Amino acid sequence: MRRALLFCAAIAFAIACGDDITEPIPDRTVATPPIAFATTTTEDGLSISTDKDDYQPGDTVHFTGSGWQPGDVLDIVLTDDPLTHDPLTWSVSVGEDGMFHDTTYVVNEGDLNVKFTLVATSRATGRSLTVQFTDAELVTAELTGTVNDVTVTQGSTANFTISLSATGAIKCVATAASPATAKVHTVFSLSGTGVLSSGTFSALFNFFGGTPISGPNCGITWTGAPTAYTAAASLSAAATTPVGNYTITLRSSAGNVVLTNPAGSGGNLADDIATTITVHVVAPANVAPNAPATLAQFRSNGTTAIPVGGATNETSVVLKGAVSDPDAGNTVKLQVEVRPVGTAFTNTMTAESALLASGSTASVTVSSLVNGTSYHWQARAVDNSGAVSAWVSFGGNTETDADFLVDTDAPGVTINQAAAQADPTNASPINFTVVFSKPVSNFATGDVTLSGTAGATTATVTGSGTTYNVAVSGMTTDGTVIATIAAGVASDAAGNDNVASTSTDNTVTYDNTPPTVTIDQAAGQADPTNASPINFTVVFSETVSNFVTGDVTFIETVAAG
Repeated sequence: MRRALLFCAAIAFAIACGDDITEPIPDRTVATPPIAFATTTTEDGLSISTDKDDYQPGDTVHFTGSGWQPGDVLDIVLTDDPLTHDPLTWSVSVGEDGMFHDTTYVVNEGDLNVKFTLVATSRATGRSLTVQFTDAELVTAELTGTVNDVTVTQGSTANFTISLSATGAIKCVATAASPATAKVHTVFSLSGTGVLSSGTFSALFNFFGGTPISGPNCGITWTGAPTAYTAAASLSAAATTPVGNYTITLRSSAGNVVLTNPAGSGGNLADDIATTITVHVVAPANVAPNAPATLAQFRSNGTTAIPVGGATNETSVVLKGAVSDPDAGNTVKLQVEVRPVGTAFTNTMTAESALLASGSTASVTVSSLVNGTSYHWQARAVDNSGAVSAWVSFGGNTETDADFLVDTDAPGVTINQAAAQADPTNASPINFTVVFSKPVSNFATGDVTLSGTAGATTATVTGSGTTYNVAVSGMTTDGTVIATIAAGVASDAAGNDNVASTSTDNTVTYDNTPPTVTIDQAAGQADPTNASPINFTVVFSETVSNFVTGDVTFIETVAAG
């Protein structure tokens, strides 16, 4: 009988010395643990039960039936497999309660490792019912524990323990070399469906005589209660073995028994009925994905990089990272947490990518960012089983520093004549001062628009950041020089283009023609006169500002005679 739970009892030995070996009579008076009855029940309630599902030779089999027609007679036919005797037949009577009890059959000594089939047929209705039970095996092999299950991980080997039990009788011939010990060696094998590999393992049963034996022809007969042994075994599954349940068998082939020292002379310890083992092939335990690598930040097009601490003029950014997983076949996604600088991380994702093959670069778009706000961010990897990596902060800077700034404000700009610029002037160049509302990096010569009547041609730009000087030259005639800046000629670090310039005084008069002058006696001046002063009128062709006393030359003349 197969038992998942084995127990040890005292071993009794019968020792007989002499030239002949007497056929042993096994001692079968061994207590057994309670087990479920072997029962067969039909759909309409007919049933037959046995008091055990497995018997020792010499045991009486107790049959109980119920649900039969009161007063009926049942014809019983009992057969065994393998066949040890002809089928046995007898009849039983059914009581008024529809039940019967029968103890006709006693298991024979030769019925070891036999499966019995009993068929009961009603004489009244012709209905038949079948029940099966067995006689004990001499050797049983079961997995240690209560359930014949083994779990093995793909690509690995599961080691487990087989519990072995030997009962029955073995007779040996003692030798002078080891007169008091009999060893029975049985080799077991595990066989399955072809997707699992295993090796054979051996179980060595040792039986000891209670009294030293002398003489070469002493017969030792071992009988006794179940004796438990254990043996190590293993099963392997390839990495490609599909996850699922498989059935294998554990058995020792008949005739695969070796008796050593003393030499065997009879008996059988073969495990003739295979044990069924369920093998569960499972995937390896999921390992957390690797932390994301090569973190990077981009504008919304996903290709224009934003440097650490840089700015963008959009309210969406694309954050990227390489994701990978040590588990073959796993897919991985990137999760990011984006917070304003000054707001601590909570390790809660803001957005995530789709699941991708291990080794991919994942992209996450983060939208609805606020203008004028600096942000920092971190990322982690998550696999398709939900396992997560550690969070990794981007930038390598402190969390009080910005990873990027959202700035959608266009820079304003003013242009006016320089503080020291004379107006009007006959000098070249004529200087203007340009001031942007925020630093720009691409304002250069050619970005200033010139107009006015003086025909100026060139505006040379110098400076950086927010403040620049524009030196205008190439005037071809007297007139005005006007400087302006069109929209979109310069941009800030976020990529915002400037708006058109405004001015309070962006016009300078250029005058490179000398003024002419006339001087004549003033109207009303008597000529000749003996009065002083004598008045003259000076008229310039244009306004002058520095004509003063001392600037007039006098020429004196004396009349003749």
